[in-house]
Amino acid sequence: MVKHTAARLRAASPGETTGRVEGAAAPGGGQMPQGRTPVRFPVSAARGRRWREAVTGTPGAAALAALLSVTVMVVQAVVRGEYPFGDLPRGFDDYFAQFVPYHAMFQRLLHGDPGIDAQFNWFVGLGQPFLPDYAVYLGGPWTLLIGLFPVTRVELGMVVVTLLKVAMVAASMVVYLRIAHGAGHPVLAAVVGTAYATSGFILEEGLYDPMWLEGVAAFPLIALVGHWCRTGRHAVPSVLLIALLYWSNFYSAIMATIGAVYLTLVMALVDRLPPRRLGEQLGRLAVRGLLGVGLTLPLVLPGVLAGTQAPPLDMTYGPRNVPLWRYLSKLFSLTELLDFSPGLAIGTLLLIAALAFFAHRRIPLRERLTLGLGLVVMFATMSWDVTRLVWFGFTEPHGSFFRNAFVVSGFLLVLAWRFLLRPPPGLLATVLGGGAVLAVLGWLTLIHHRGPHHAWSTPLTVVMVLAAVAGVAVMAIRPGTRRVVGPILVSLLVLELGLNAVVVEQLRASVRQPMGRWYADADRDLALVREHRASGQGWPPYRLDDAAYWYGNQSGLLGEPGVRYYSSTFTAQSARVFADLGVPSLANGRLMGPTVEDAPLFALLGVSARLEHPEPGRSRVSTYRSFPLVRVAPPARPSVTGVASVFAHRDGLWDEQVYTAPVWATRPATDGAVVPAGNQTRLAGTCPAGGVLQADLRPAGGAVTLRTSGSTSGGQRVDTPAPDERPAPVTVALPATGAFDLAYVADNRAPQPLALDRFACFDAARAAGFVDAAQRDSPGLLVHGRHLEATWPHPVSGDVIVSTTAVDGWSCDVDGQPARIIPARACSACPCREPAASPAATRRPCSRRRPPRRSSAWRPSWRSASSGAVRSAGGATGAEHRPGPPRSGPPELRAGHAILAAGARRRPFPPHDSEG
Repeated sequence: MVKHTAARLRAASPGETTGRVEGAAAPGGGQMPQGRTPVRFPVSAARGRRWREAVTGTPGAAALAALLSVTVMVVQAVVRGEYPFGDLPRGFDDYFAQFVPYHAMFQRLLHGDPGIDAQFNWFVGLGQPFLPDYAVYLGGPWTLLIGLFPVTRVELGMVVVTLLKVAMVAASMVVYLRIAHGAGHPVLAAVVGTAYATSGFILEEGLYDPMWLEGVAAFPLIALVGHWCRTGRHAVPSVLLIALLYWSNFYSAIMATIGAVYLTLVMALVDRLPPRRLGEQLGRLAVRGLLGVGLTLPLVLPGVLAGTQAPPLDMTYGPRNVPLWRYLSKLFSLTELLDFSPGLAIGTLLLIAALAFFAHRRIPLRERLTLGLGLVVMFATMSWDVTRLVWFGFTEPHGSFFRNAFVVSGFLLVLAWRFLLRPPPGLLATVLGGGAVLAVLGWLTLIHHRGPHHAWSTPLTVVMVLAAVAGVAVMAIRPGTRRVVGPILVSLLVLELGLNAVVVEQLRASVRQPMGRWYADADRDLALVREHRASGQGWPPYRLDDAAYWYGNQSGLLGEPGVRYYSSTFTAQSARVFADLGVPSLANGRLMGPTVEDAPLFALLGVSARLEHPEPGRSRVSTYRSFPLVRVAPPARPSVTGVASVFAHRDGLWDEQVYTAPVWATRPATDGAVVPAGNQTRLAGTCPAGGVLQADLRPAGGAVTLRTSGSTSGGQRVDTPAPDERPAPVTVALPATGAFDLAYVADNRAPQPLALDRFACFDAARAAGFVDAAQRDSPGLLVHGRHLEATWPHPVSGDVIVSTTAVDGWSCDVDGQPARIIPARACSACPCREPAASPAATRRPCSRRRPPRRSSAWRPSWRSASSGAVRSAGGATGAEHRPGPPRSGPPELRAGHAILAAGARRRPFPPHDSEG
């Protein structure tokens, strides 16, 4: 045999290498004889073998799964004409309110925009810490790719990043299944990975909250680490892999970790692992997990701490407890987005395979019972309150209660794969059994209980079951047809996954309104913003309100800081400040906005302009007069009395009193009177000349309308807010005399209380003088992320107020001397205050460092002042504003100066509009 083999080998040519080393063992043992010619083989042949192994092995299967899953997503977008393959928007819900703006802000950070750095972000919420938002929304390596796209095409970058994450999900499942459960056919493995990456959870949650995709990929990868821990292999790669996954998104990685540890325990029971070896495996997994999380702790910890300080929340979409039949109905295709229950669909053929696993007689009964019980327990933990809280890291979810549904889908695919690895001799009978079980489930959930499903769901399920039975029957009768029937069944499965994706996207578009089309509006909006900034009214020192978008963080898209903010990391401390000022909010303060036109509030917050979309394809900028970002104010004074707390808090931020109670001429006999349902009462009185009337109305069980007395329509309506909602105050324009005659109307649903102290007059003429003086004395500013520096050309004294929320971490100095920060009466405008500044003070830099831990040393205050803020470290260049004479303003505002306009007009502070 040796001679025959040697005779067929040719001599090595130049460029080839020998296959023997000195002392190599001869066939049968011993050493190769010294005179024997060494065996040689071509390098190209070895490389060819390696390529074939890569293509037909795990790398090839993972690449094919990634390609198939991306193809399914791209095809559905092409079929529907969805951006970037058409004009249909993708901007639904959090995708456009949070993720697209956050990626735009990150793109600006990567390109050195002075409005943001790694620690502080001026674009949203009057300025907020950035690291917590990075940890929650922007972690991982894929996000860095957004820097390759211009900000006007950030949505295109988001599409690319999302598709790459989907590919990663598919590949991760293939790698886990082939390494931990058996190689199997690479094409089958690729299809199973594709089913995981296009499962119901991905379509329902993952595509529009891309942070969940990180957790979906993390589940099989952490389970793979658990498999490696059984033999003690790959310690360093395990630690680095866990670090990568927690860096990508720690919140979804927590759910993935719980699911992976659970799956590791179940597989240990299946393999009858001795207790000692199981303890060693879990010990290694714990050590590697802690080391991996420890590597990412500097990035993850700010998000965790901010989440613990967020406003308390009891806001969920859909029912907390879902009946079992509704869980089961979600196993079928075309059931996503029809109600709020877990998305579990993985494709009918793979669902049949998962169910047929339990009828596979050659699989040990212990294995079938263990995995079956494990699946039941996993289902149950999604419904029990205690275990559900564990899944979510002991925090109440803001949104769906079924964010861990991807773990159940992954578990089902493990069952399907273990069935496909060893098809039984009686394959037809086994598949018939699985199909029968599926038919019973379909009858119980889709037909008998009328579970949520699309009209095509039942016919599609029936067709796929019949196709599976027919295909298996043909293969059983004629085994030689497997090479034909197998690819047909695989193709049918992929087509089902694609159809499911198309229909789910159509359902989403039919029930939800897109929030915006940045890809269509970007060039026009940014041109208006650049024009506004060039006029000297932009940042710094003035902000812009992005009213063109309903809610969210779109200031980051525009590159012009604003007021709105939507984040799970928004602290209760800052949310309380916004609520006290009357900024409207949802989700108990986690979502600030939408804002309404409120010129007195805009003046306090430094909002000099408002971007609006009066109609599709048209943009408009309305300008206002407002305080600059940094100003000097007199020492704090007592708050005004006799008005609602919102107006008292606002009044405390002005140099002198500008809010007063109305002088009533006609009013109810007693304060706190109740207006019967369907009735109205007259309110007449006067405010200071040229002023406006504002009301902080809080109807209960119905709605209240303020309209001109004697009219039967129009006016301003305020509905009963949701428990987690804070409505905006109502502003009523008054004639030049300040007189008003209104009707307070209760609708037919419920009687409404009438508290007169909810009304307040705003003295616009007096306020205009204060704004004028502040603009005249506006300092030169240098702003770069967490550094802000204000410089006056002359000595100043008093309280220096920076218009940002008083969050922990700020430090200030005055002319090189540290200044203690002392927030006074719950004010939104200050990280720094120096109550006894030296008369010679001209330069006040401040900077913010991340607090080392949660601090309760002080609460936000109404009136704090700051020594101007920050110098950019290391000589970096920041956004700069130099002081100058007060701006004349638009023609219609010159007579009233600043923020007011006299006369009886529908809008009390008519802005100057520029359109694009």
